[in-house]
Amino acid sequence: MDFYMQPGRFAGQYPTDDYTAAVYLVHQLSSSDEQMTPDEFRSAALLLRELLQKMKSATNVSVEALQTLQQAAQNIPGIGPLMFSQSNLPGTVATAAGGVMAAAKAKKVTDLLDLTTEQKAKLHAWANSRGTPGAQSAGKTFKGSIKIIAKEGQLFFEVPVTAVAKHYKILGAVGPTAAHIPVGNTKAALNQFAHLHANGATGALKFMGGNTVGAALAIGPQAYLDYSSSTTGTEFYNKSVYTQPTNIVSAAAGVGSGYALAGATAMLAIPAAPLVVVVAVGFLAGLAMQWAMVEFGVDKKIGNALRIESQQ
Repeated sequence: MDFYMQPGRFAGQYPTDDYTAAVYLVHQLSSSDEQMTPDEFRSAALLLRELLQKMKSATNVSVEALQTLQQAAQNIPGIGPLMFSQSNLPGTVATAAGGVMAAAKAKKVTDLLDLTTEQKAKLHAWANSRGTPGAQSAGKTFKGSIKIIAKEGQLFFEVPVTAVAKHYKILGAVGPTAAHIPVGNTKAALNQFAHLHANGATGALKFMGGNTVGAALAIGPQAYLDYSSSTTGTEFYNKSVYTQPTNIVSAAAGVGSGYALAGATAMLAIPAAPLVVVVAVGFLAGLAMQWAMVEFGVDKKIGNALRIESQQ
C-alpha cells in the first residue's frame, strides 16, 4: 500500500443501517477486550435496546435475522437476560409500572383526615404556630371538635379518617379508622406521606399485581414465541424447557419474596410494609433470580435434563 498510494484518513463518522449498528453494539457489549467507561457501556446498551425495538416494525430486516440478533443480545454477559429478553420484558415492565403506580398513590396524612376544609386549616394553623408568642393550647383552639387522647404516656389528636384511608398505612397503623397524630410533632405528622399498605391495591393496580396475571406475563410471551417458531410439539417442548425455567423461577421468587416479607413482619410483630416496598422487593428478587439462573447456567442444565431427544 505504501508503495502504490498513500492511505486516506479513516477517522470520522460513517452512516450505517440499524441492523449493522445493532450487530456491532452486541459485539462491543459482549467483548471483554473493549475498553468502555460505565457511561459508554450504559449508552451503548440503551441504544441497542432502542434499535431492537425499532427493527421490530422494519420491513428490511427478516424475522430470522431479528431473532438471531435478539438471541445474541440476550447472551451479552451480565445485562443480556435483564435488558433484552423478550419473554421477561412484559412481566418486568408490569412489575415496575406497579411500583410506580403504588408510589404515585401516596397521599399526605392531612389529605386522609375526615375533616372539613375549615377544620384542617385550623389544625395546620395551630401546628404552625406552636412555640410562637400568643399560640393557644390545643384544648382552647379545638374546644372538643378534635379529640385529644393519652396513649403510652403521650398526647395524640384522634382524628377520624376517610373511607379510602383503609387502604393506607397511616403513621405506622394499617387501615385505621382514626389517625393518631402526636400533639408534640403535629406539623411533621400532617405532612408525612401515607402509602398503600401491602394489601391496599385496588383497580388496575390490584389486577396487575395478581398472581394469575403475574404468571401469565411471566410465561405467556415466551410460550407464544416458542410455539410460533416451532413446527412440531416436540420442538415446542424442547424450546420451552430451555426458555421457561428462568421465567417460572423468577416469577416464583418475586411472589415468594412478598410472602416472606409479610411473614417476617408478622413474626417480628412490626407493622406491614407499604405496597411500594413489597413491589420493589419482589422486582429485585425476580431480577436477581434471572441473573443467577443465567450466570450459573442453571437454565441450560434444566433444559438438558428435560429435553426430548429426537428419534431418527
